[in-house]
Amino acid sequence: MLNEYVPNVIVVGDAELFRARASRAGKAVRIIGTASFYGTFDDQPYDLIETRQFLLDGKLTDIDHLKSLVERKAFDYIIFMNYADVLTFTAFLVKVTRTVVGEQLITADTFINCVRDNFYSFNNENSLYRMLVTQKFRNVLDADGYFAKGALYVKPVPDHALTVDAILTEPTLPIFSNVYSRYYRSVVDCAFRHYDAIILNAERDWESMLIKLYELDKMSETFIVFVRDNSPLKKFADEDRWPKEFTKINYSQVINGRWYVLQKEPPNDVGLYVVTHKKYHVEGLPDCYRSIHAGRALADDLGYPGDDTDRSISKLNPYINEMTAAYWIWKNTSHDIVGISHYRRFFSSRNSRDFKPENILTDKQTIAALRYCDMIVALEDNYAYNQYGFLVNDVGQSIASTALAMLKTMMTIHQPEYVDVFDYFMSTCAMFRCNMMVTRKYVFDAYCEWLFSFLLPAQEEFMKMAPLDKLTVNQKRIFGYLAERMMNIWLLKNNLRLKELPIMENLSQPNQLEQSRGNDDETQISVVDLGSGSDRAPVG
Repeated sequence: MLNEYVPNVIVVGDAELFRARASRAGKAVRIIGTASFYGTFDDQPYDLIETRQFLLDGKLTDIDHLKSLVERKAFDYIIFMNYADVLTFTAFLVKVTRTVVGEQLITADTFINCVRDNFYSFNNENSLYRMLVTQKFRNVLDADGYFAKGALYVKPVPDHALTVDAILTEPTLPIFSNVYSRYYRSVVDCAFRHYDAIILNAERDWESMLIKLYELDKMSETFIVFVRDNSPLKKFADEDRWPKEFTKINYSQVINGRWYVLQKEPPNDVGLYVVTHKKYHVEGLPDCYRSIHAGRALADDLGYPGDDTDRSISKLNPYINEMTAAYWIWKNTSHDIVGISHYRRFFSSRNSRDFKPENILTDKQTIAALRYCDMIVALEDNYAYNQYGFLVNDVGQSIASTALAMLKTMMTIHQPEYVDVFDYFMSTCAMFRCNMMVTRKYVFDAYCEWLFSFLLPAQEEFMKMAPLDKLTVNQKRIFGYLAERMMNIWLLKNNLRLKELPIMENLSQPNQLEQSRGNDDETQISVVDLGSGSDRAPVG
């Protein structure tokens, strides 16, 4: 849970009037003292500047006592009820005490209007933003909406490449678009995006901070955490109790606290899988590539590791193609980053489709690319007809319509929030093809969990009703073709930043078996009404 930040203040002037104003404004505050900086006491005049004395809680004291309060960080603000007193005493207090600064010396109006759940300090906001630029961060998530609660309306370094996204649970003023590139309402909305750093500034106790760090753990290797002086978090931070995953911890002292920079080791375990069903050879294939024999449960052993060990669905390979290998990778590996290519198709690190082994995407290039994107996909292909028409061309109208109806019904049951996107995408003419991707393992896992939740039940129903012995090889693979399109639907819904790379096709490798295209003259399957009329496949 978030703790409420309750600042400790010394009030110069009518403390009860200030308390009443703060209460009406819903501002939590703890008055730890009332002061007067000039006047008379026991018929003797005092003046903070002239005599270095002032009245605190009805007792005369001197500037040394005020210095000790500053050093002990006993207060967060000195609140002046009279604006003229701020002008009179601010420069003197900053000069004499050395550690108290202007942002801690404010009027009651400033406190009421500007101090929110972060500290009122333009300098803190400025210094944080400039630190992000200095550290060469490119994309940052402001997870607690820090900048939207302060006075930073314009980027201090406007021409720098840094972009800042924010999680804002409440609407904010349009001017904050000067600072933020994109807003999200919750962590769920940006859970698959990766950031160079994540900012956490809200008031939390130790347990709540650990929960938040683990909630956001996969989204970044760097966290920038504000720890306020005298906060519940300060003791644990001073004792360096941060999670052991953070191997490097630095801090920067700022007004009212510290910005801690917590860093984990960057990802370095890259597993890029070459899905194959026959022998192949590529000279100089980078070490991060691993061959996987898709459908090995039904085939002769090629000598490669197969998708038929441990948790697997290898026997479905004739029906869902390389997705049996994807299922195995999901269930049985723990790389930081995973990817899928084919024995004849590889992502090119150059802007060329001409196959050259030296241009095959490497692990270092993968890690570098994923710093600025969330997934690598094939260059988007555009076709002369929509997705439904493409499927009809591959397997015939009756097979395409029946399989689509079954898939949509299962999606409606298991992933209903995607149905509208399904309908939209099936009418489009472009797609990322081949089920090829490279991404962080947790993103890949989330995609697979979503896909197989409805793909496997739909495939099972199809196998129950279809005369499999009469289907062509292509017609049996209809759900493999559909899976290729489902990746596009998931991407449309989940707002990932994509990097498109060309696919190089190695024509020297043996081609896949020539397979006849299905048509309605070859095999007829009646379109089964698996729901209402709206569940039927769209007509191309």
